[in-house]
Amino acid sequence: MISREKMRTLLKKTEQELISEQSVSHLLNVDKKQVPEILRHMEDLGFIETADVQGYWVVSLRGRMLVHKPMPRMYKTDTIEKHLEKLKERAEQINASTDYPHYVVCIKMGGTDPFSQRSKAIELGYTLSRKKISDSEYDKRSDKLRLKSTKVLGNIVEYYMYPHEAVRAFLQSGVHALKLREYTSEDINYLDGLIFWSCNPETIK
Repeated sequence: MISREKMRTLLKKTEQELISEQSVSHLLNVDKKQVPEILRHMEDLGFIETADVQGYWVVSLRGRMLVHKPMPRMYKTDTIEKHLEKLKERAEQINASTDYPHYVVCIKMGGTDPFSQRSKAIELGYTLSRKKISDSEYDKRSDKLRLKSTKVLGNIVEYYMYPHEAVRAFLQSGVHALKLREYTSEDINYLDGLIFWSCNPETIK
């Protein structure tokens, strides 16, 4: 059976015209023997309905909603894997850097089966802990991060939480294939998934 993505492509191309078995075979590049089953499936899903002309179908209201609904971007498995490897490297950089007052304790991948041939953005949770530094060193590193930032810190909460935000921004590094969220050391236990990276205490500075 065809994927939802292919259905959407077919509906988009036939939204303003009648759908025939021949047009489905041509647009989807499938054998004509498969077409009746595809049409029945799409009709059962409510994406098409029979037209007034016998032997033809039209896109239904539900089908039009599917056509115009924004679709999440899909990523290849090898692309996700490369981004995950780079993410681990960035976490290690944070832990080994004297610029950050916190270190990344662990990163947990949400879900039980995140990979397929193509996948949506991967949900990831991580926890932070304060490095074993003095209060004055903590303030020094935090102030340095704030000075480097171009972000406007509009209130006292944003000001004091910026060291956490600086870590998140560096871990994310503009990668849309990964969705990162900080958790407390307790809350991350309730996140479904597996820990795929944890820190080496000897590298923390």
